[in-house]
Amino acid sequence: MKYFPNKLPKGRLPDRTYFFNILNSCNSEYVAHLIQHANLQRNTIAGEQRQMETIELTDAWVEKLMAVPFISCKY
Repeated sequence: MKYFPNKLPKGRLPDRTYFFNILNSCNSEYVAHLIQHANLQRNTIAGEQRQMETIELTDAWVEKLMAVPFISCKY
């Protein structure tokens, strides 16, 4: 935490680019591993398997779902 500003406006976080620049400066091997893992996840069959597991709606189902109003229980 010593590389981050002491005070930020309420609800604000440090910029993502700033965060990864600091992380890369302190632990470049870890960032390289993160990038390698992200690329593997993005470019492997796992992404295709996830796509096969998705649920596709037909137009008839969309019409049935849209016919029933959604009311949130929070309000």
